[in-house]
Amino acid sequence: MVDSAVDEVLVVGAGVTGLTTGVALREAGFDAHIVADHMPEHTTSEVAAAIWYPIGPRPTDRVWQWACASHATLSELAGGRETGVFVTELHQYTSEAEFPWWANDLDGFRVLGGDELPHGRASGFAFRTPRIEPSIYLQYLLHRFRGHGGVVSQTRVSDLEAETAQRRAVVNCTGLGSRKLLDDGELFPVRGQVVLVENPGLRHGVIDVPTGSELTYILPRTREVVLGGTRDEGDWRSEPDDATTQRILTSCRAIEPRLVDAGVLGAKVGLRPGRTAVRVELEADSAGIIIHNYGHGMDGYTLSWGCAATVVDLLTAAVENE
Repeated sequence: MVDSAVDEVLVVGAGVTGLTTGVALREAGFDAHIVADHMPEHTTSEVAAAIWYPIGPRPTDRVWQWACASHATLSELAGGRETGVFVTELHQYTSEAEFPWWANDLDGFRVLGGDELPHGRASGFAFRTPRIEPSIYLQYLLHRFRGHGGVVSQTRVSDLEAETAQRRAVVNCTGLGSRKLLDDGELFPVRGQVVLVENPGLRHGVIDVPTGSELTYILPRTREVVLGGTRDEGDWRSEPDDATTQRILTSCRAIEPRLVDAGVLGAKVGLRPGRTAVRVELEADSAGIIIHNYGHGMDGYTLSWGCAATVVDLLTAAVENE
């Protein structure tokens, strides 16, 4: 446990990464506060499909460790409407008899029978995984952070070095904003568009991975279903595209006929922070303590708690070495 008398730690960013990091730091005894351009409900995290599912950013070994740590925490939080975290069975269909290397380590893993596969899919598997309803979960994290004395302010930070002159440490969780903040040319947008429809009674989620085609997913929530998706690297468009909406609806309805009559509630777009590798590290050349936690791509929720724990470890070590 870190002495609670340490000077203030500033977390920059209020998406799922920033909020989770803020909670982890507060609960480790650091006097952490959050500043951000946008409040949680206006971040990309609010738009996310938000399910624990490793897409596979690098470095692979560390990503899997972060993912496992997050899976454990999200699973502990599941089961109540207060957190917005639930456990659901997810079915993945493939055109080839190949499964992700991590799949058979997961709770409830089983190979799908032929009668459970849609036409044209050679194989598939199912497992149980945490799913998150962002509008509830982000507010839960915010409430938990504030409950430990944390303050969240809507303020733009343009110079991390300048911030270290006024406080003990700064933790950068700005996602795609780090491209401009740090002039990080490795960052790029991964545009994701989803369509929300009424839930006609669906209980398990679906991810379809046809060879050479767009990823399709159907993720039921309490009152709605999230349909997707897109993975458009380098695309900065922030508004929904009608043609994409129709493509998503057509693909999802072909897999699940009950969606044909489901009312369309709208479409949303989020720009995920793609990067050649996730960056969770201490900035070696800084005059003060600056720790980065960004570049999670499509795995923001999947890696959130694991990366936050690494930030706590890095900051603890840096403070002890001062």
